[in-house]
Amino acid sequence: MPRILGLFFCLFFSTIVSAETFHLARSDGSTITYYLDIPNNTQSFSIFAMLQGSDCQNVGDKYPGFKAFFTNVLKMAILTVEKPGLPTAEPGCPREYFIRNTIDQRLEDFQAVMGELRTNVSAWDRRLYLEGGSEGAVVGGLLTPLIPEIKAAMLLAGGGGRTMAEELLLLRQKELVAQGASENQISSALSEMRANFEEIRTNPTSDLTWYGETNTYKWWSSILFRSLVDPLQSSLMPLYIVQGAADESVPVESADELISALGHAGREEVTYVRREGLSHSWVDSSGQPHAEQIFSSTIIWLMAFEDQEIRSRLMELLRQNPEHPDLPELANRMAAIDQRNTLAMKVLIGRSGFPLISSHGAQANRDGWLLVQHADQDVNFQRTILGILETALTQHDTNPPDVAYLADRVMVNERFQSGQSPEQHFGTQGRVVDGCWVPWTILELPTVDARRTVYELEPLADYIRRNNDLYGDGECQAQGGPSPSTH
Repeated sequence: MPRILGLFFCLFFSTIVSAETFHLARSDGSTITYYLDIPNNTQSFSIFAMLQGSDCQNVGDKYPGFKAFFTNVLKMAILTVEKPGLPTAEPGCPREYFIRNTIDQRLEDFQAVMGELRTNVSAWDRRLYLEGGSEGAVVGGLLTPLIPEIKAAMLLAGGGGRTMAEELLLLRQKELVAQGASENQISSALSEMRANFEEIRTNPTSDLTWYGETNTYKWWSSILFRSLVDPLQSSLMPLYIVQGAADESVPVESADELISALGHAGREEVTYVRREGLSHSWVDSSGQPHAEQIFSSTIIWLMAFEDQEIRSRLMELLRQNPEHPDLPELANRMAAIDQRNTLAMKVLIGRSGFPLISSHGAQANRDGWLLVQHADQDVNFQRTILGILETALTQHDTNPPDVAYLADRVMVNERFQSGQSPEQHFGTQGRVVDGCWVPWTILELPTVDARRTVYELEPLADYIRRNNDLYGDGECQAQGGPSPSTH
């Protein structure tokens, strides 16, 4: 039952990606091969590391469209690291792969590569994002406390709340129950599996394989008895965790328990997306694939993370000192991120549609709305998405408050463009006056709260008061608030 997750994301661009191949020597004289796809015409860039699953394939040949999207649209470099013995031009899996491939070797190799990048890639802004599926999610989770430059990690179909040995026992038990096996048959089968685990533990050889032709005892011994609870509890960066509830290779209960453990430990900034009915390869019960929506949602979450991060920094400086000298640079950076995210959303929507609850899940729906809300440089795009969301709302496929916010945003932006005084229907948009936030003119003001109720918004006075509580200095009255909302 190997953890193979093929990360397939077909996005095609005509721009040539500047990809380079690098080699490092391990202490035993063998070679690490890695690839860094660098965006063109960019003085500074973040790095997005893709961690492959348990397959024995050349990683340099994988994810061409995915890499192109990141380098050409998001302007991030893509890092991939080959497993031992790869790449190879020979058919089948090379002997070196069987001898050296373990989780510990992958961790060691990745840390060695990071050391090289710190020394030799001056344009890297020291921001690293990790994305891994299946075995790659395990590697990513274990790396989080080891690499200080990691700003966020996206772990897909990786379980993590239980050890893999515990996960395999649960899957086997489920399988036997579904087949109608007796309690004695189930107990016997699980005892046999535990005996296999013990054999692997005591004889971690590369000469024997189990549950897959390339999965050696040595590899199994490096992954069977690990969970992600401890490393993810000790790391601090935001996490985005996705698990299919019908995953036949990694039980969803393992991911559920990971989230529970992180919550009990007070671990903040953890986003858990539990996709009902989806398998390990993101296919539903009817055979319909959802991989493109899954990975689109992952990218959208990452863009929303950067959107909120830059806005939080800007708001903090504004609270400290409205004349802070770093504010203009941060504002320019925020505008650049918004423009980049708008272009990226157009590409992603062209591939798999706007993220609605039914297609991409509730988290991606909210993240996608947030990015469109901040696409103020392209009001036509905002207007188009508003139409999509208004239709979706009639089918309960998006959130009522988001539609109201975007409706106000579009109306205010369109009136600004035409040189008219801004007006709105729900009172969600405003400006700073004497240190307090004041809504732009609200049409039919006496009935605004009735409209807000329909769209599940709090009363206007409470909304303004909440802004005062969050951002104000205690001097703003009910009609004002201190600063622009991140929405």
